[in-house]
Amino acid sequence: MNSFKTPYGYFSEDGREYIIKNIKTPKPWVNIISNSKNYGLAISQVGSGYSWFRHAKENRLTRWSQDLIRDNWGKYVYLRDNKTNQFWSSTYQPVKRKVTYYRCRHGLGYTTFETLYKDILSSLTIFVPPDDSLEIWFITLENQSSYKKDLSLFTYLEWALGVAPDAHREFSKLFIETSYSPQKRTIFAENRLWTIQRKDETPWNSSWDYVAFHSSSLRPASYDGSKDNFVGQYGDFNNPEALKKGILSKSVGKWTDPIGSLHVKVKLKPKQKKKIIFLLGLAENRNQADELISKYNTVKKADKAFMETKDMWLDMLNKFHIETPDAAFNIMNNYWLRYQTISARIWGRSAYYQMGGDYGFRDQLQDSQVFLNIDTEAAKRQIILNASHQFTDGTVEHWWNPLTNMGKRTDITDDLLWLPFICISYLKETADFKFLKKKVDFIDSRRKTSILDHCLKAIDRSLSRLSPRGLSLIGEGDWNDGLCRAGNEWKGESIWLSHFLYGILIEWFELLTRLNKTKTAQCLKERADKLREDINRHAWDGAWYI
Repeated sequence: MNSFKTPYGYFSEDGREYIIKNIKTPKPWVNIISNSKNYGLAISQVGSGYSWFRHAKENRLTRWSQDLIRDNWGKYVYLRDNKTNQFWSSTYQPVKRKVTYYRCRHGLGYTTFETLYKDILSSLTIFVPPDDSLEIWFITLENQSSYKKDLSLFTYLEWALGVAPDAHREFSKLFIETSYSPQKRTIFAENRLWTIQRKDETPWNSSWDYVAFHSSSLRPASYDGSKDNFVGQYGDFNNPEALKKGILSKSVGKWTDPIGSLHVKVKLKPKQKKKIIFLLGLAENRNQADELISKYNTVKKADKAFMETKDMWLDMLNKFHIETPDAAFNIMNNYWLRYQTISARIWGRSAYYQMGGDYGFRDQLQDSQVFLNIDTEAAKRQIILNASHQFTDGTVEHWWNPLTNMGKRTDITDDLLWLPFICISYLKETADFKFLKKKVDFIDSRRKTSILDHCLKAIDRSLSRLSPRGLSLIGEGDWNDGLCRAGNEWKGESIWLSHFLYGILIEWFELLTRLNKTKTAQCLKERADKLREDINRHAWDGAWYI
């Protein structure tokens, strides 16, 4: 059964995969795959995309160009018939051969590409295991012919190792150094220049904090760290010099345009299948990198990791299941909306159409509602994290960089209210009233105070930002960021924000009454009654709220 079939694809019968059969989608259709350690990747239906760790703009692992027309930059696996010298790619990009069969299967935590060309069926599955800073490329090759096949596989990726996009590539590439370890079957890459701005540190004068690696389960016949040698001067990805020659230059070191490319040979008897593993990731030092490589560098280990990855996602998402007469509603709410919120928004914080990496105060809190009925501890951690980015006067940082803990103090007026809003939602699900006593720092003070006090400070600050008519001031914008100049002189009003604040005041009145904090509760109730009166007087036109 093909669920909700379109000219481009359909959901699998269980709803856990979206299968793309026509690669010419209106725009790139992508999967954002990440884990709770904040290693992530974006991959489109043609095989293009990029990888990062903790921050997709400040700590990019691989290079990528945001060209959504051509979508022709990413990490690829080429296949070559060593007898005929014909070559193609395991994904549509970059070679773009007319193949017999092609499918892209976006799943929960993985994407699989199936390609049939010249009697060779290839299956490439890319996934991110739950607990480590790497991705695994799981390749299965099947010879469907009656003849022996002598094949070569060539991987290709370009190292970024820091801030992206690296607009001055001819300068930034001078600081990246690659090396090859035959014992580990791995290309390593390090960067002596990281242009990130950190507190109390001069930018442009620090090294990248990690060691990157690209490894194979098979011993490579050759390898390359030079784009010049792989592509060839004035060459192209769809017809690179390395694939014409069938061999890599074994060139690594400094002052090249650095890439990672491994070449392995595979011989297949008629109807035979073989599996190959490639790894891509990073670690804090070489010893840790070696440990990660050893943990996943065989077919058996990678297969176990793939099962654990699928189980992790299903265990998380299946804790709360919806069944309604609307099958589309069920598929989206049981799997894809939750998965995308967690993988793309909370863990990955990046995508194809908007690269990111920062934590957004509003974004992280509103998105954390996804955890309320599947992982309340995760929701609690999100509340604590965001409370720690509140100032003592109740204002907050609109966003902050997790690598530097530097952020932007904001006059956007809805941000701070999401803390008391989500806290109430958490209490409704858990009745964990002891959580309100949890002590958390302010961003501008070592003094800790309770989650309850953090929430009340946000409410008090919002109540201090009312117009002469008693409505909420919009400041640098309410939930609609596009209204960023509507009230930056503290004159504009927000009807939406006034409603939002009113709802929070009523909820907190009920909570504080339950907690026997009657004086504060009554104060909030009086302010709520006055706000309701002012909203109805100034914002109701008899039929609609303006």
